[in-house]
Amino acid sequence: AMTSLLVIILVSIALKLLMRSVIIKPIKNLVQATDRLGKGELDTKINVTSDDEIGRLGSAFNLMCDKLKSTYKDLEEKNAALNDTLSKLQITLDKVSLLERAKVSLSKFVPETVKNIIDRDINGEELLKKEQDASILFLDIGEYTKLSEVMETSKINFIVERYYSAF
Repeated sequence: AMTSLLVIILVSIALKLLMRSVIIKPIKNLVQATDRLGKGELDTKINVTSDDEIGRLGSAFNLMCDKLKSTYKDLEEKNAALNDTLSKLQITLDKVSLLERAKVSLSKFVPETVKNIIDRDINGEELLKKEQDASILFLDIGEYTKLSEVMETSKINFIVERYYSAF
């Protein structure tokens, strides 16, 4: 009976040591690796030493880490591309804003007929359909700014067009 008890104790100790190296240690390693992965260490790997269920679990974990790292890298590249596009769009928006401010500032000097053409066809395709010679006269009319502040734009344009078309 004593030898049987001694055999049972020795077998129990052997099984405990075997379970520790075959089951408990690999699961503990997996838990530690999962913690590192959770902290953002995407290069985390587990040393797989068997083909049993624990080994397959470790292999699946390694594959998941590889795919997660690849997906993260792809996401970073796409974010960089989006930021680049956003920067370009912001530059374009700034240019459009500048042009809009210029349009507002210069609109009082543009005849109503030209404004209507531009408003109807913002891309200027109507203006490209026909070729026409034109003379453009840039002049500095004394006191024009003061006049434009007290008169309607259409009246000023009518007077200027009428006066200078006589030449």
